[in-house]
Formats: sequence, structure tokens, C-alpha cells
Amino acid sequence: MGPLHNSIQMHQLFFSAKEVPFFKPQLSTSLETLGCKNPGCTTECPSCKGSSKNCSQACPYTIQYGTGAEGGYYLLEDLHFPEKTIHNFLMGCTTIGLRETSTDAMGGFGRSMFSLPVQMGVKKFAYCLKSHYFDNTRNSSRLIFDDRDGDTKGLSYTPFLKKPPEWPIYYYLGVKDLMLGNKILPIPSKYLAPTSDGSGGLMIDSGFAYGYMAGSVFKIVTNELIKQMAKYRRSREAETKSGFTPCYNFTGHKTLKIPDLIYHFAGGATMVVPGNRYFQFIPEIGFGCFPVTTDAAKTLEFTPGTIYYFGELYASESLHRI
Repeated sequence: MGPLHNSIQMHQLFFSAKEVPFFKPQLSTSLETLGCKNPGCTTECPSCKGSSKNCSQACPYTIQYGTGAEGGYYLLEDLHFPEKTIHNFLMGCTTIGLRETSTDAMGGFGRSMFSLPVQMGVKKFAYCLKSHYFDNTRNSSRLIFDDRDGDTKGLSYTPFLKKPPEWPIYYYLGVKDLMLGNKILPIPSKYLAPTSDGSGGLMIDSGFAYGYMAGSVFKIVTNELIKQMAKYRRSREAETKSGFTPCYNFTGHKTLKIPDLIYHFAGGATMVVPGNRYFQFIPEIGFGCFPVTTDAAKTLEFTPGTIYYFGELYASESLHRI
């Protein structure tokens, strides 16, 4: 994606931990602590009982992410960009961690009032945040916020659907049909679009690596995948060790033909996930697996009725803009 006019572009360069300066609140002239009695404090303050106006406690927060949790208090600060300043930007100062998350900081991009794009008041955003967990490269990442109205040339669109009240922060899409290669999969319509109770449809979850499918849909997809990949040798050992299915031993194959996974959305938008992108490969031993999980009771932290979860690694290759 090329540069966008009338947009704010943030390029996150790679720094070592020693090069990143600590934020020192005492050096800021615009920083404020969000107090418990501030209308913006939506959490409960343990030591502020009743309607006491004398409570001076800072507004606390706790965040659970993956298997870890963090807690601290909220701050309000001015966020400066070359052409724009966001006043009273809400951020957190973490003071305690339990089985700490595997990151130094977190930023929200969902539909809550605290998310980064919502606080900035932008109409569109796009990002490609590269992981340096396994390397020391200096490749940068890109985060784009756009204030413009209208569609962008060269992109296809599908509307976000009404969010269920139980899980309001996620983005939901309705799927018209799902294809594997040239074959339209016989998935019942009740699984393709969300219903009033939040079941069905597709949910975008950047905190999920690959994806999830409910058991009934997973069976239809994997049965067809196995049929189309019959010329490759299944590896039951890899399936047992990885927890994924199906897995294959691709040793001896110079080229692979894995069918594309194609989503058709309302409005005519089509999203193609190439086979070499949705399969997880272990090139050292020539193995590869379909890394979509199923059985929500065992694999997810929560179990809304959504049939599909579209994870970050799929989205980074296939979704262009929200």
C-alpha cells in the first residue's frame, strides 16, 4: 500500500531495549492522573466508597491477555503528531504483572472507546506490525491513520456488522460463501452470517495467531482439504505433536500445490488466502500443517458463538484496511 494523503503515518523503527528511553512522568507538563471520580473512570475503585468527593485514588485497570495479566492506573497525556495533537489521550501505567504477557506494551485497535484509532478520531486505519521475536533485523513497521472519507481506489470493501452485546470490541463480518480452490464448500447459511444472538459469522481477532473454526465448519473444510491434497502423505505423528490436522510430509516434493482458501463477503468483496500462507511449514523436516484450531472449549479463552476467528497472520497477508 502506498502513502496516503491527509493521513498520519507512524513508522516504528527497530530499537534494542537499551535504546528506548523510559517515559518519565515528572518531566511532562501536560500529564494528569485520571482520578476515580473522573467521569472517564469506568472501573471500580476499591478505596473510594459511596459518593465521596474527596477520593484521590487513581483510576485502576487490569488487563488479561493470553495467559498473562497486568494492572496499573490510567493517565491522561497529550499525544503530539506533526499536524495534529490529541489532548487527554488515555494510556495506562503498568505497576504489576502476573505471568506477564510476552510484550513490553500493548495497544488496542478494537471498537472500545479506549482504542487507539477511536481516541484519535480517525475514519480508517491500517497497520503491518512486524515481530522481531525471533530475529534482530532492523526492518520497520507501518501504522497508518486516515481522516479521509470515501473508498480508496484498488481496494474492495465489505461492511462491518452489528456487534453482539457480549463481545462489543471485536469486528464482525458476514460471509456469503467459502471456497477451497475451485470448490464452493457446502456450509449451511446459518454459520455464515451473524445472528441477533451473536452466533455465526466471522470475527477478526488480531490476538489469535492463525484462526479458529467451529467443529461443524472445520469438518467440512478439512474433509475437502484432505480430498484435494490426496497426493501428499499424511503425517499422523506431526498431527499428534502439533495438535493440528491435517499435517503432511512434503519431503521429496520440489513444488507444492495447496488450494487457496477464498472468502466471499457481502458487497462483492473477495479475500483470497493463498495455500502457502495459511499452511504452517517446518522446512527443516519437510512437514506442514493446517494450523486452524477447533473445539472452543479447549483452545480459546472465551467462547462466543462466532463460527470463524480470523487471526493476525491471516489478516496480515490478506486484509488491507479497516
